[in-house]
Amino acid sequence: MKKKLVVVLLFSIFINRFSLAFSKKQYIQDFKYLEKKIKENQMNLYDYTTEKKIQILENIYFSNLKYVKNVREFYSQLAYYVSSFGMNHTFLVPSRKINSDYMKCQLLFPLKIVIEKNACFVKYHGELYNLLNINRIPINTILGRLIALNFGRNILRKNAQIEARFSYFYYLSFGPTKYYVLTLMSNQNKLIKIRLKGKANKPNKQKKQQYFFKVLEKNIGYIKLQSFSFKFKPFKKFLDSKMVDLKKIKNLIIDLRNNTGGNFPLIGNFLIQTIYSGSYKEGSQCKIRLSPDVYNHILKFHIQYGLAKSKVYKLKKKINSIIILKEKKEKKFRTKAIFKGKIYILINRRTYSAAIIFATIFKDYHIGKIIGEEGGENPTSLMDNIRFVLPNTKIQLAVSYLLAIRPNGKNTHHGLLPDYYSNRLGENALKIALDIINKGSLSPLRQNPY
Repeated sequence: MKKKLVVVLLFSIFINRFSLAFSKKQYIQDFKYLEKKIKENQMNLYDYTTEKKIQILENIYFSNLKYVKNVREFYSQLAYYVSSFGMNHTFLVPSRKINSDYMKCQLLFPLKIVIEKNACFVKYHGELYNLLNINRIPINTILGRLIALNFGRNILRKNAQIEARFSYFYYLSFGPTKYYVLTLMSNQNKLIKIRLKGKANKPNKQKKQQYFFKVLEKNIGYIKLQSFSFKFKPFKKFLDSKMVDLKKIKNLIIDLRNNTGGNFPLIGNFLIQTIYSGSYKEGSQCKIRLSPDVYNHILKFHIQYGLAKSKVYKLKKKINSIIILKEKKEKKFRTKAIFKGKIYILINRRTYSAAIIFATIFKDYHIGKIIGEEGGENPTSLMDNIRFVLPNTKIQLAVSYLLAIRPNGKNTHHGLLPDYYSNRLGENALKIALDIINKGSLSPLRQNPY
């Protein structure tokens, strides 16, 4: 009886393991499906590359599929391909299997890193060291691989993503290893080697406060927003509860550093109309590549686009063309602003999406001053996307089909530029804002240090 149980157990383990593996044929099917969906739905497909370059990459990746050992390696190959298009909102979401393996991994890279001006630093025993290589692989090679794993064109944004999740991206690209041998250089130009054991993944269970308000020195108001991805009603109640404070203060700082975006139409518009009484638009216009997939997507979410179903049905004649939608004035949440004073917006390389839309409105309409680093996204940018699930590996593909053009109509092909720059390893954006408020102006004007 015991022997039978052992045989059954071993057989079930074998079946489970086998079921998690994929054949070369399945990988090819998923790659072709992904390639097809990008080419059918992507807006401005070859803006940052050429059809010839993409064809060369496709041939390379197809030939590399025979060396793929698992779904993690397959995901990396797909990510390199997708990122070669250079689109911010076209990206991959790893399957549950990939994320589950990462969460269980006991052999992850153990240190946090900082990337500054093409150099990589680690903190070891309280001192900052220049990281030269990991397991004999030069840091430039490693960063090149990890940059290719991240999507879009903004290098500051990519570096910020790598800093925030270095162990994750290293795991995706190189896999886990028991020991990590690092070559470091000190401030005194001394080379040292250290050998560190891989660590277990420890998810941060501590939830950050999504938003808060406080009054700083001399009645300066300060609002911190971690994202725009929270429920509207509690946020409205929160802002309404600050009416008395907002009426008293003369300067307001809104901190959007590390804000990853979210629901601009509700959260963004309500906050703007709480502190600004003038008229404005989210952008000048948007262009949509209306493929059959995108048409069905807009039909499903027509309320989100402010379109009646009858209007969407009329668009059916325009399938497989580019349509242009003029931006309307935003929905009114308030008849009059509560705050009437000067506004300062703080941004950095990890300010994305809805947060960039918000800050861009303040810049283009000259409502307030922008302080910090170049933002992590182009204000004229590909925004909304449609999701697909690859049939075999269940990796998700998001393809952006909508180009949102900023209010002033320009496309600068870089992130939102501040009026005053902060030095990331030195001067703080909040300190600069306080200096401007207290001294009346800053001279000389900070120049872009990047």
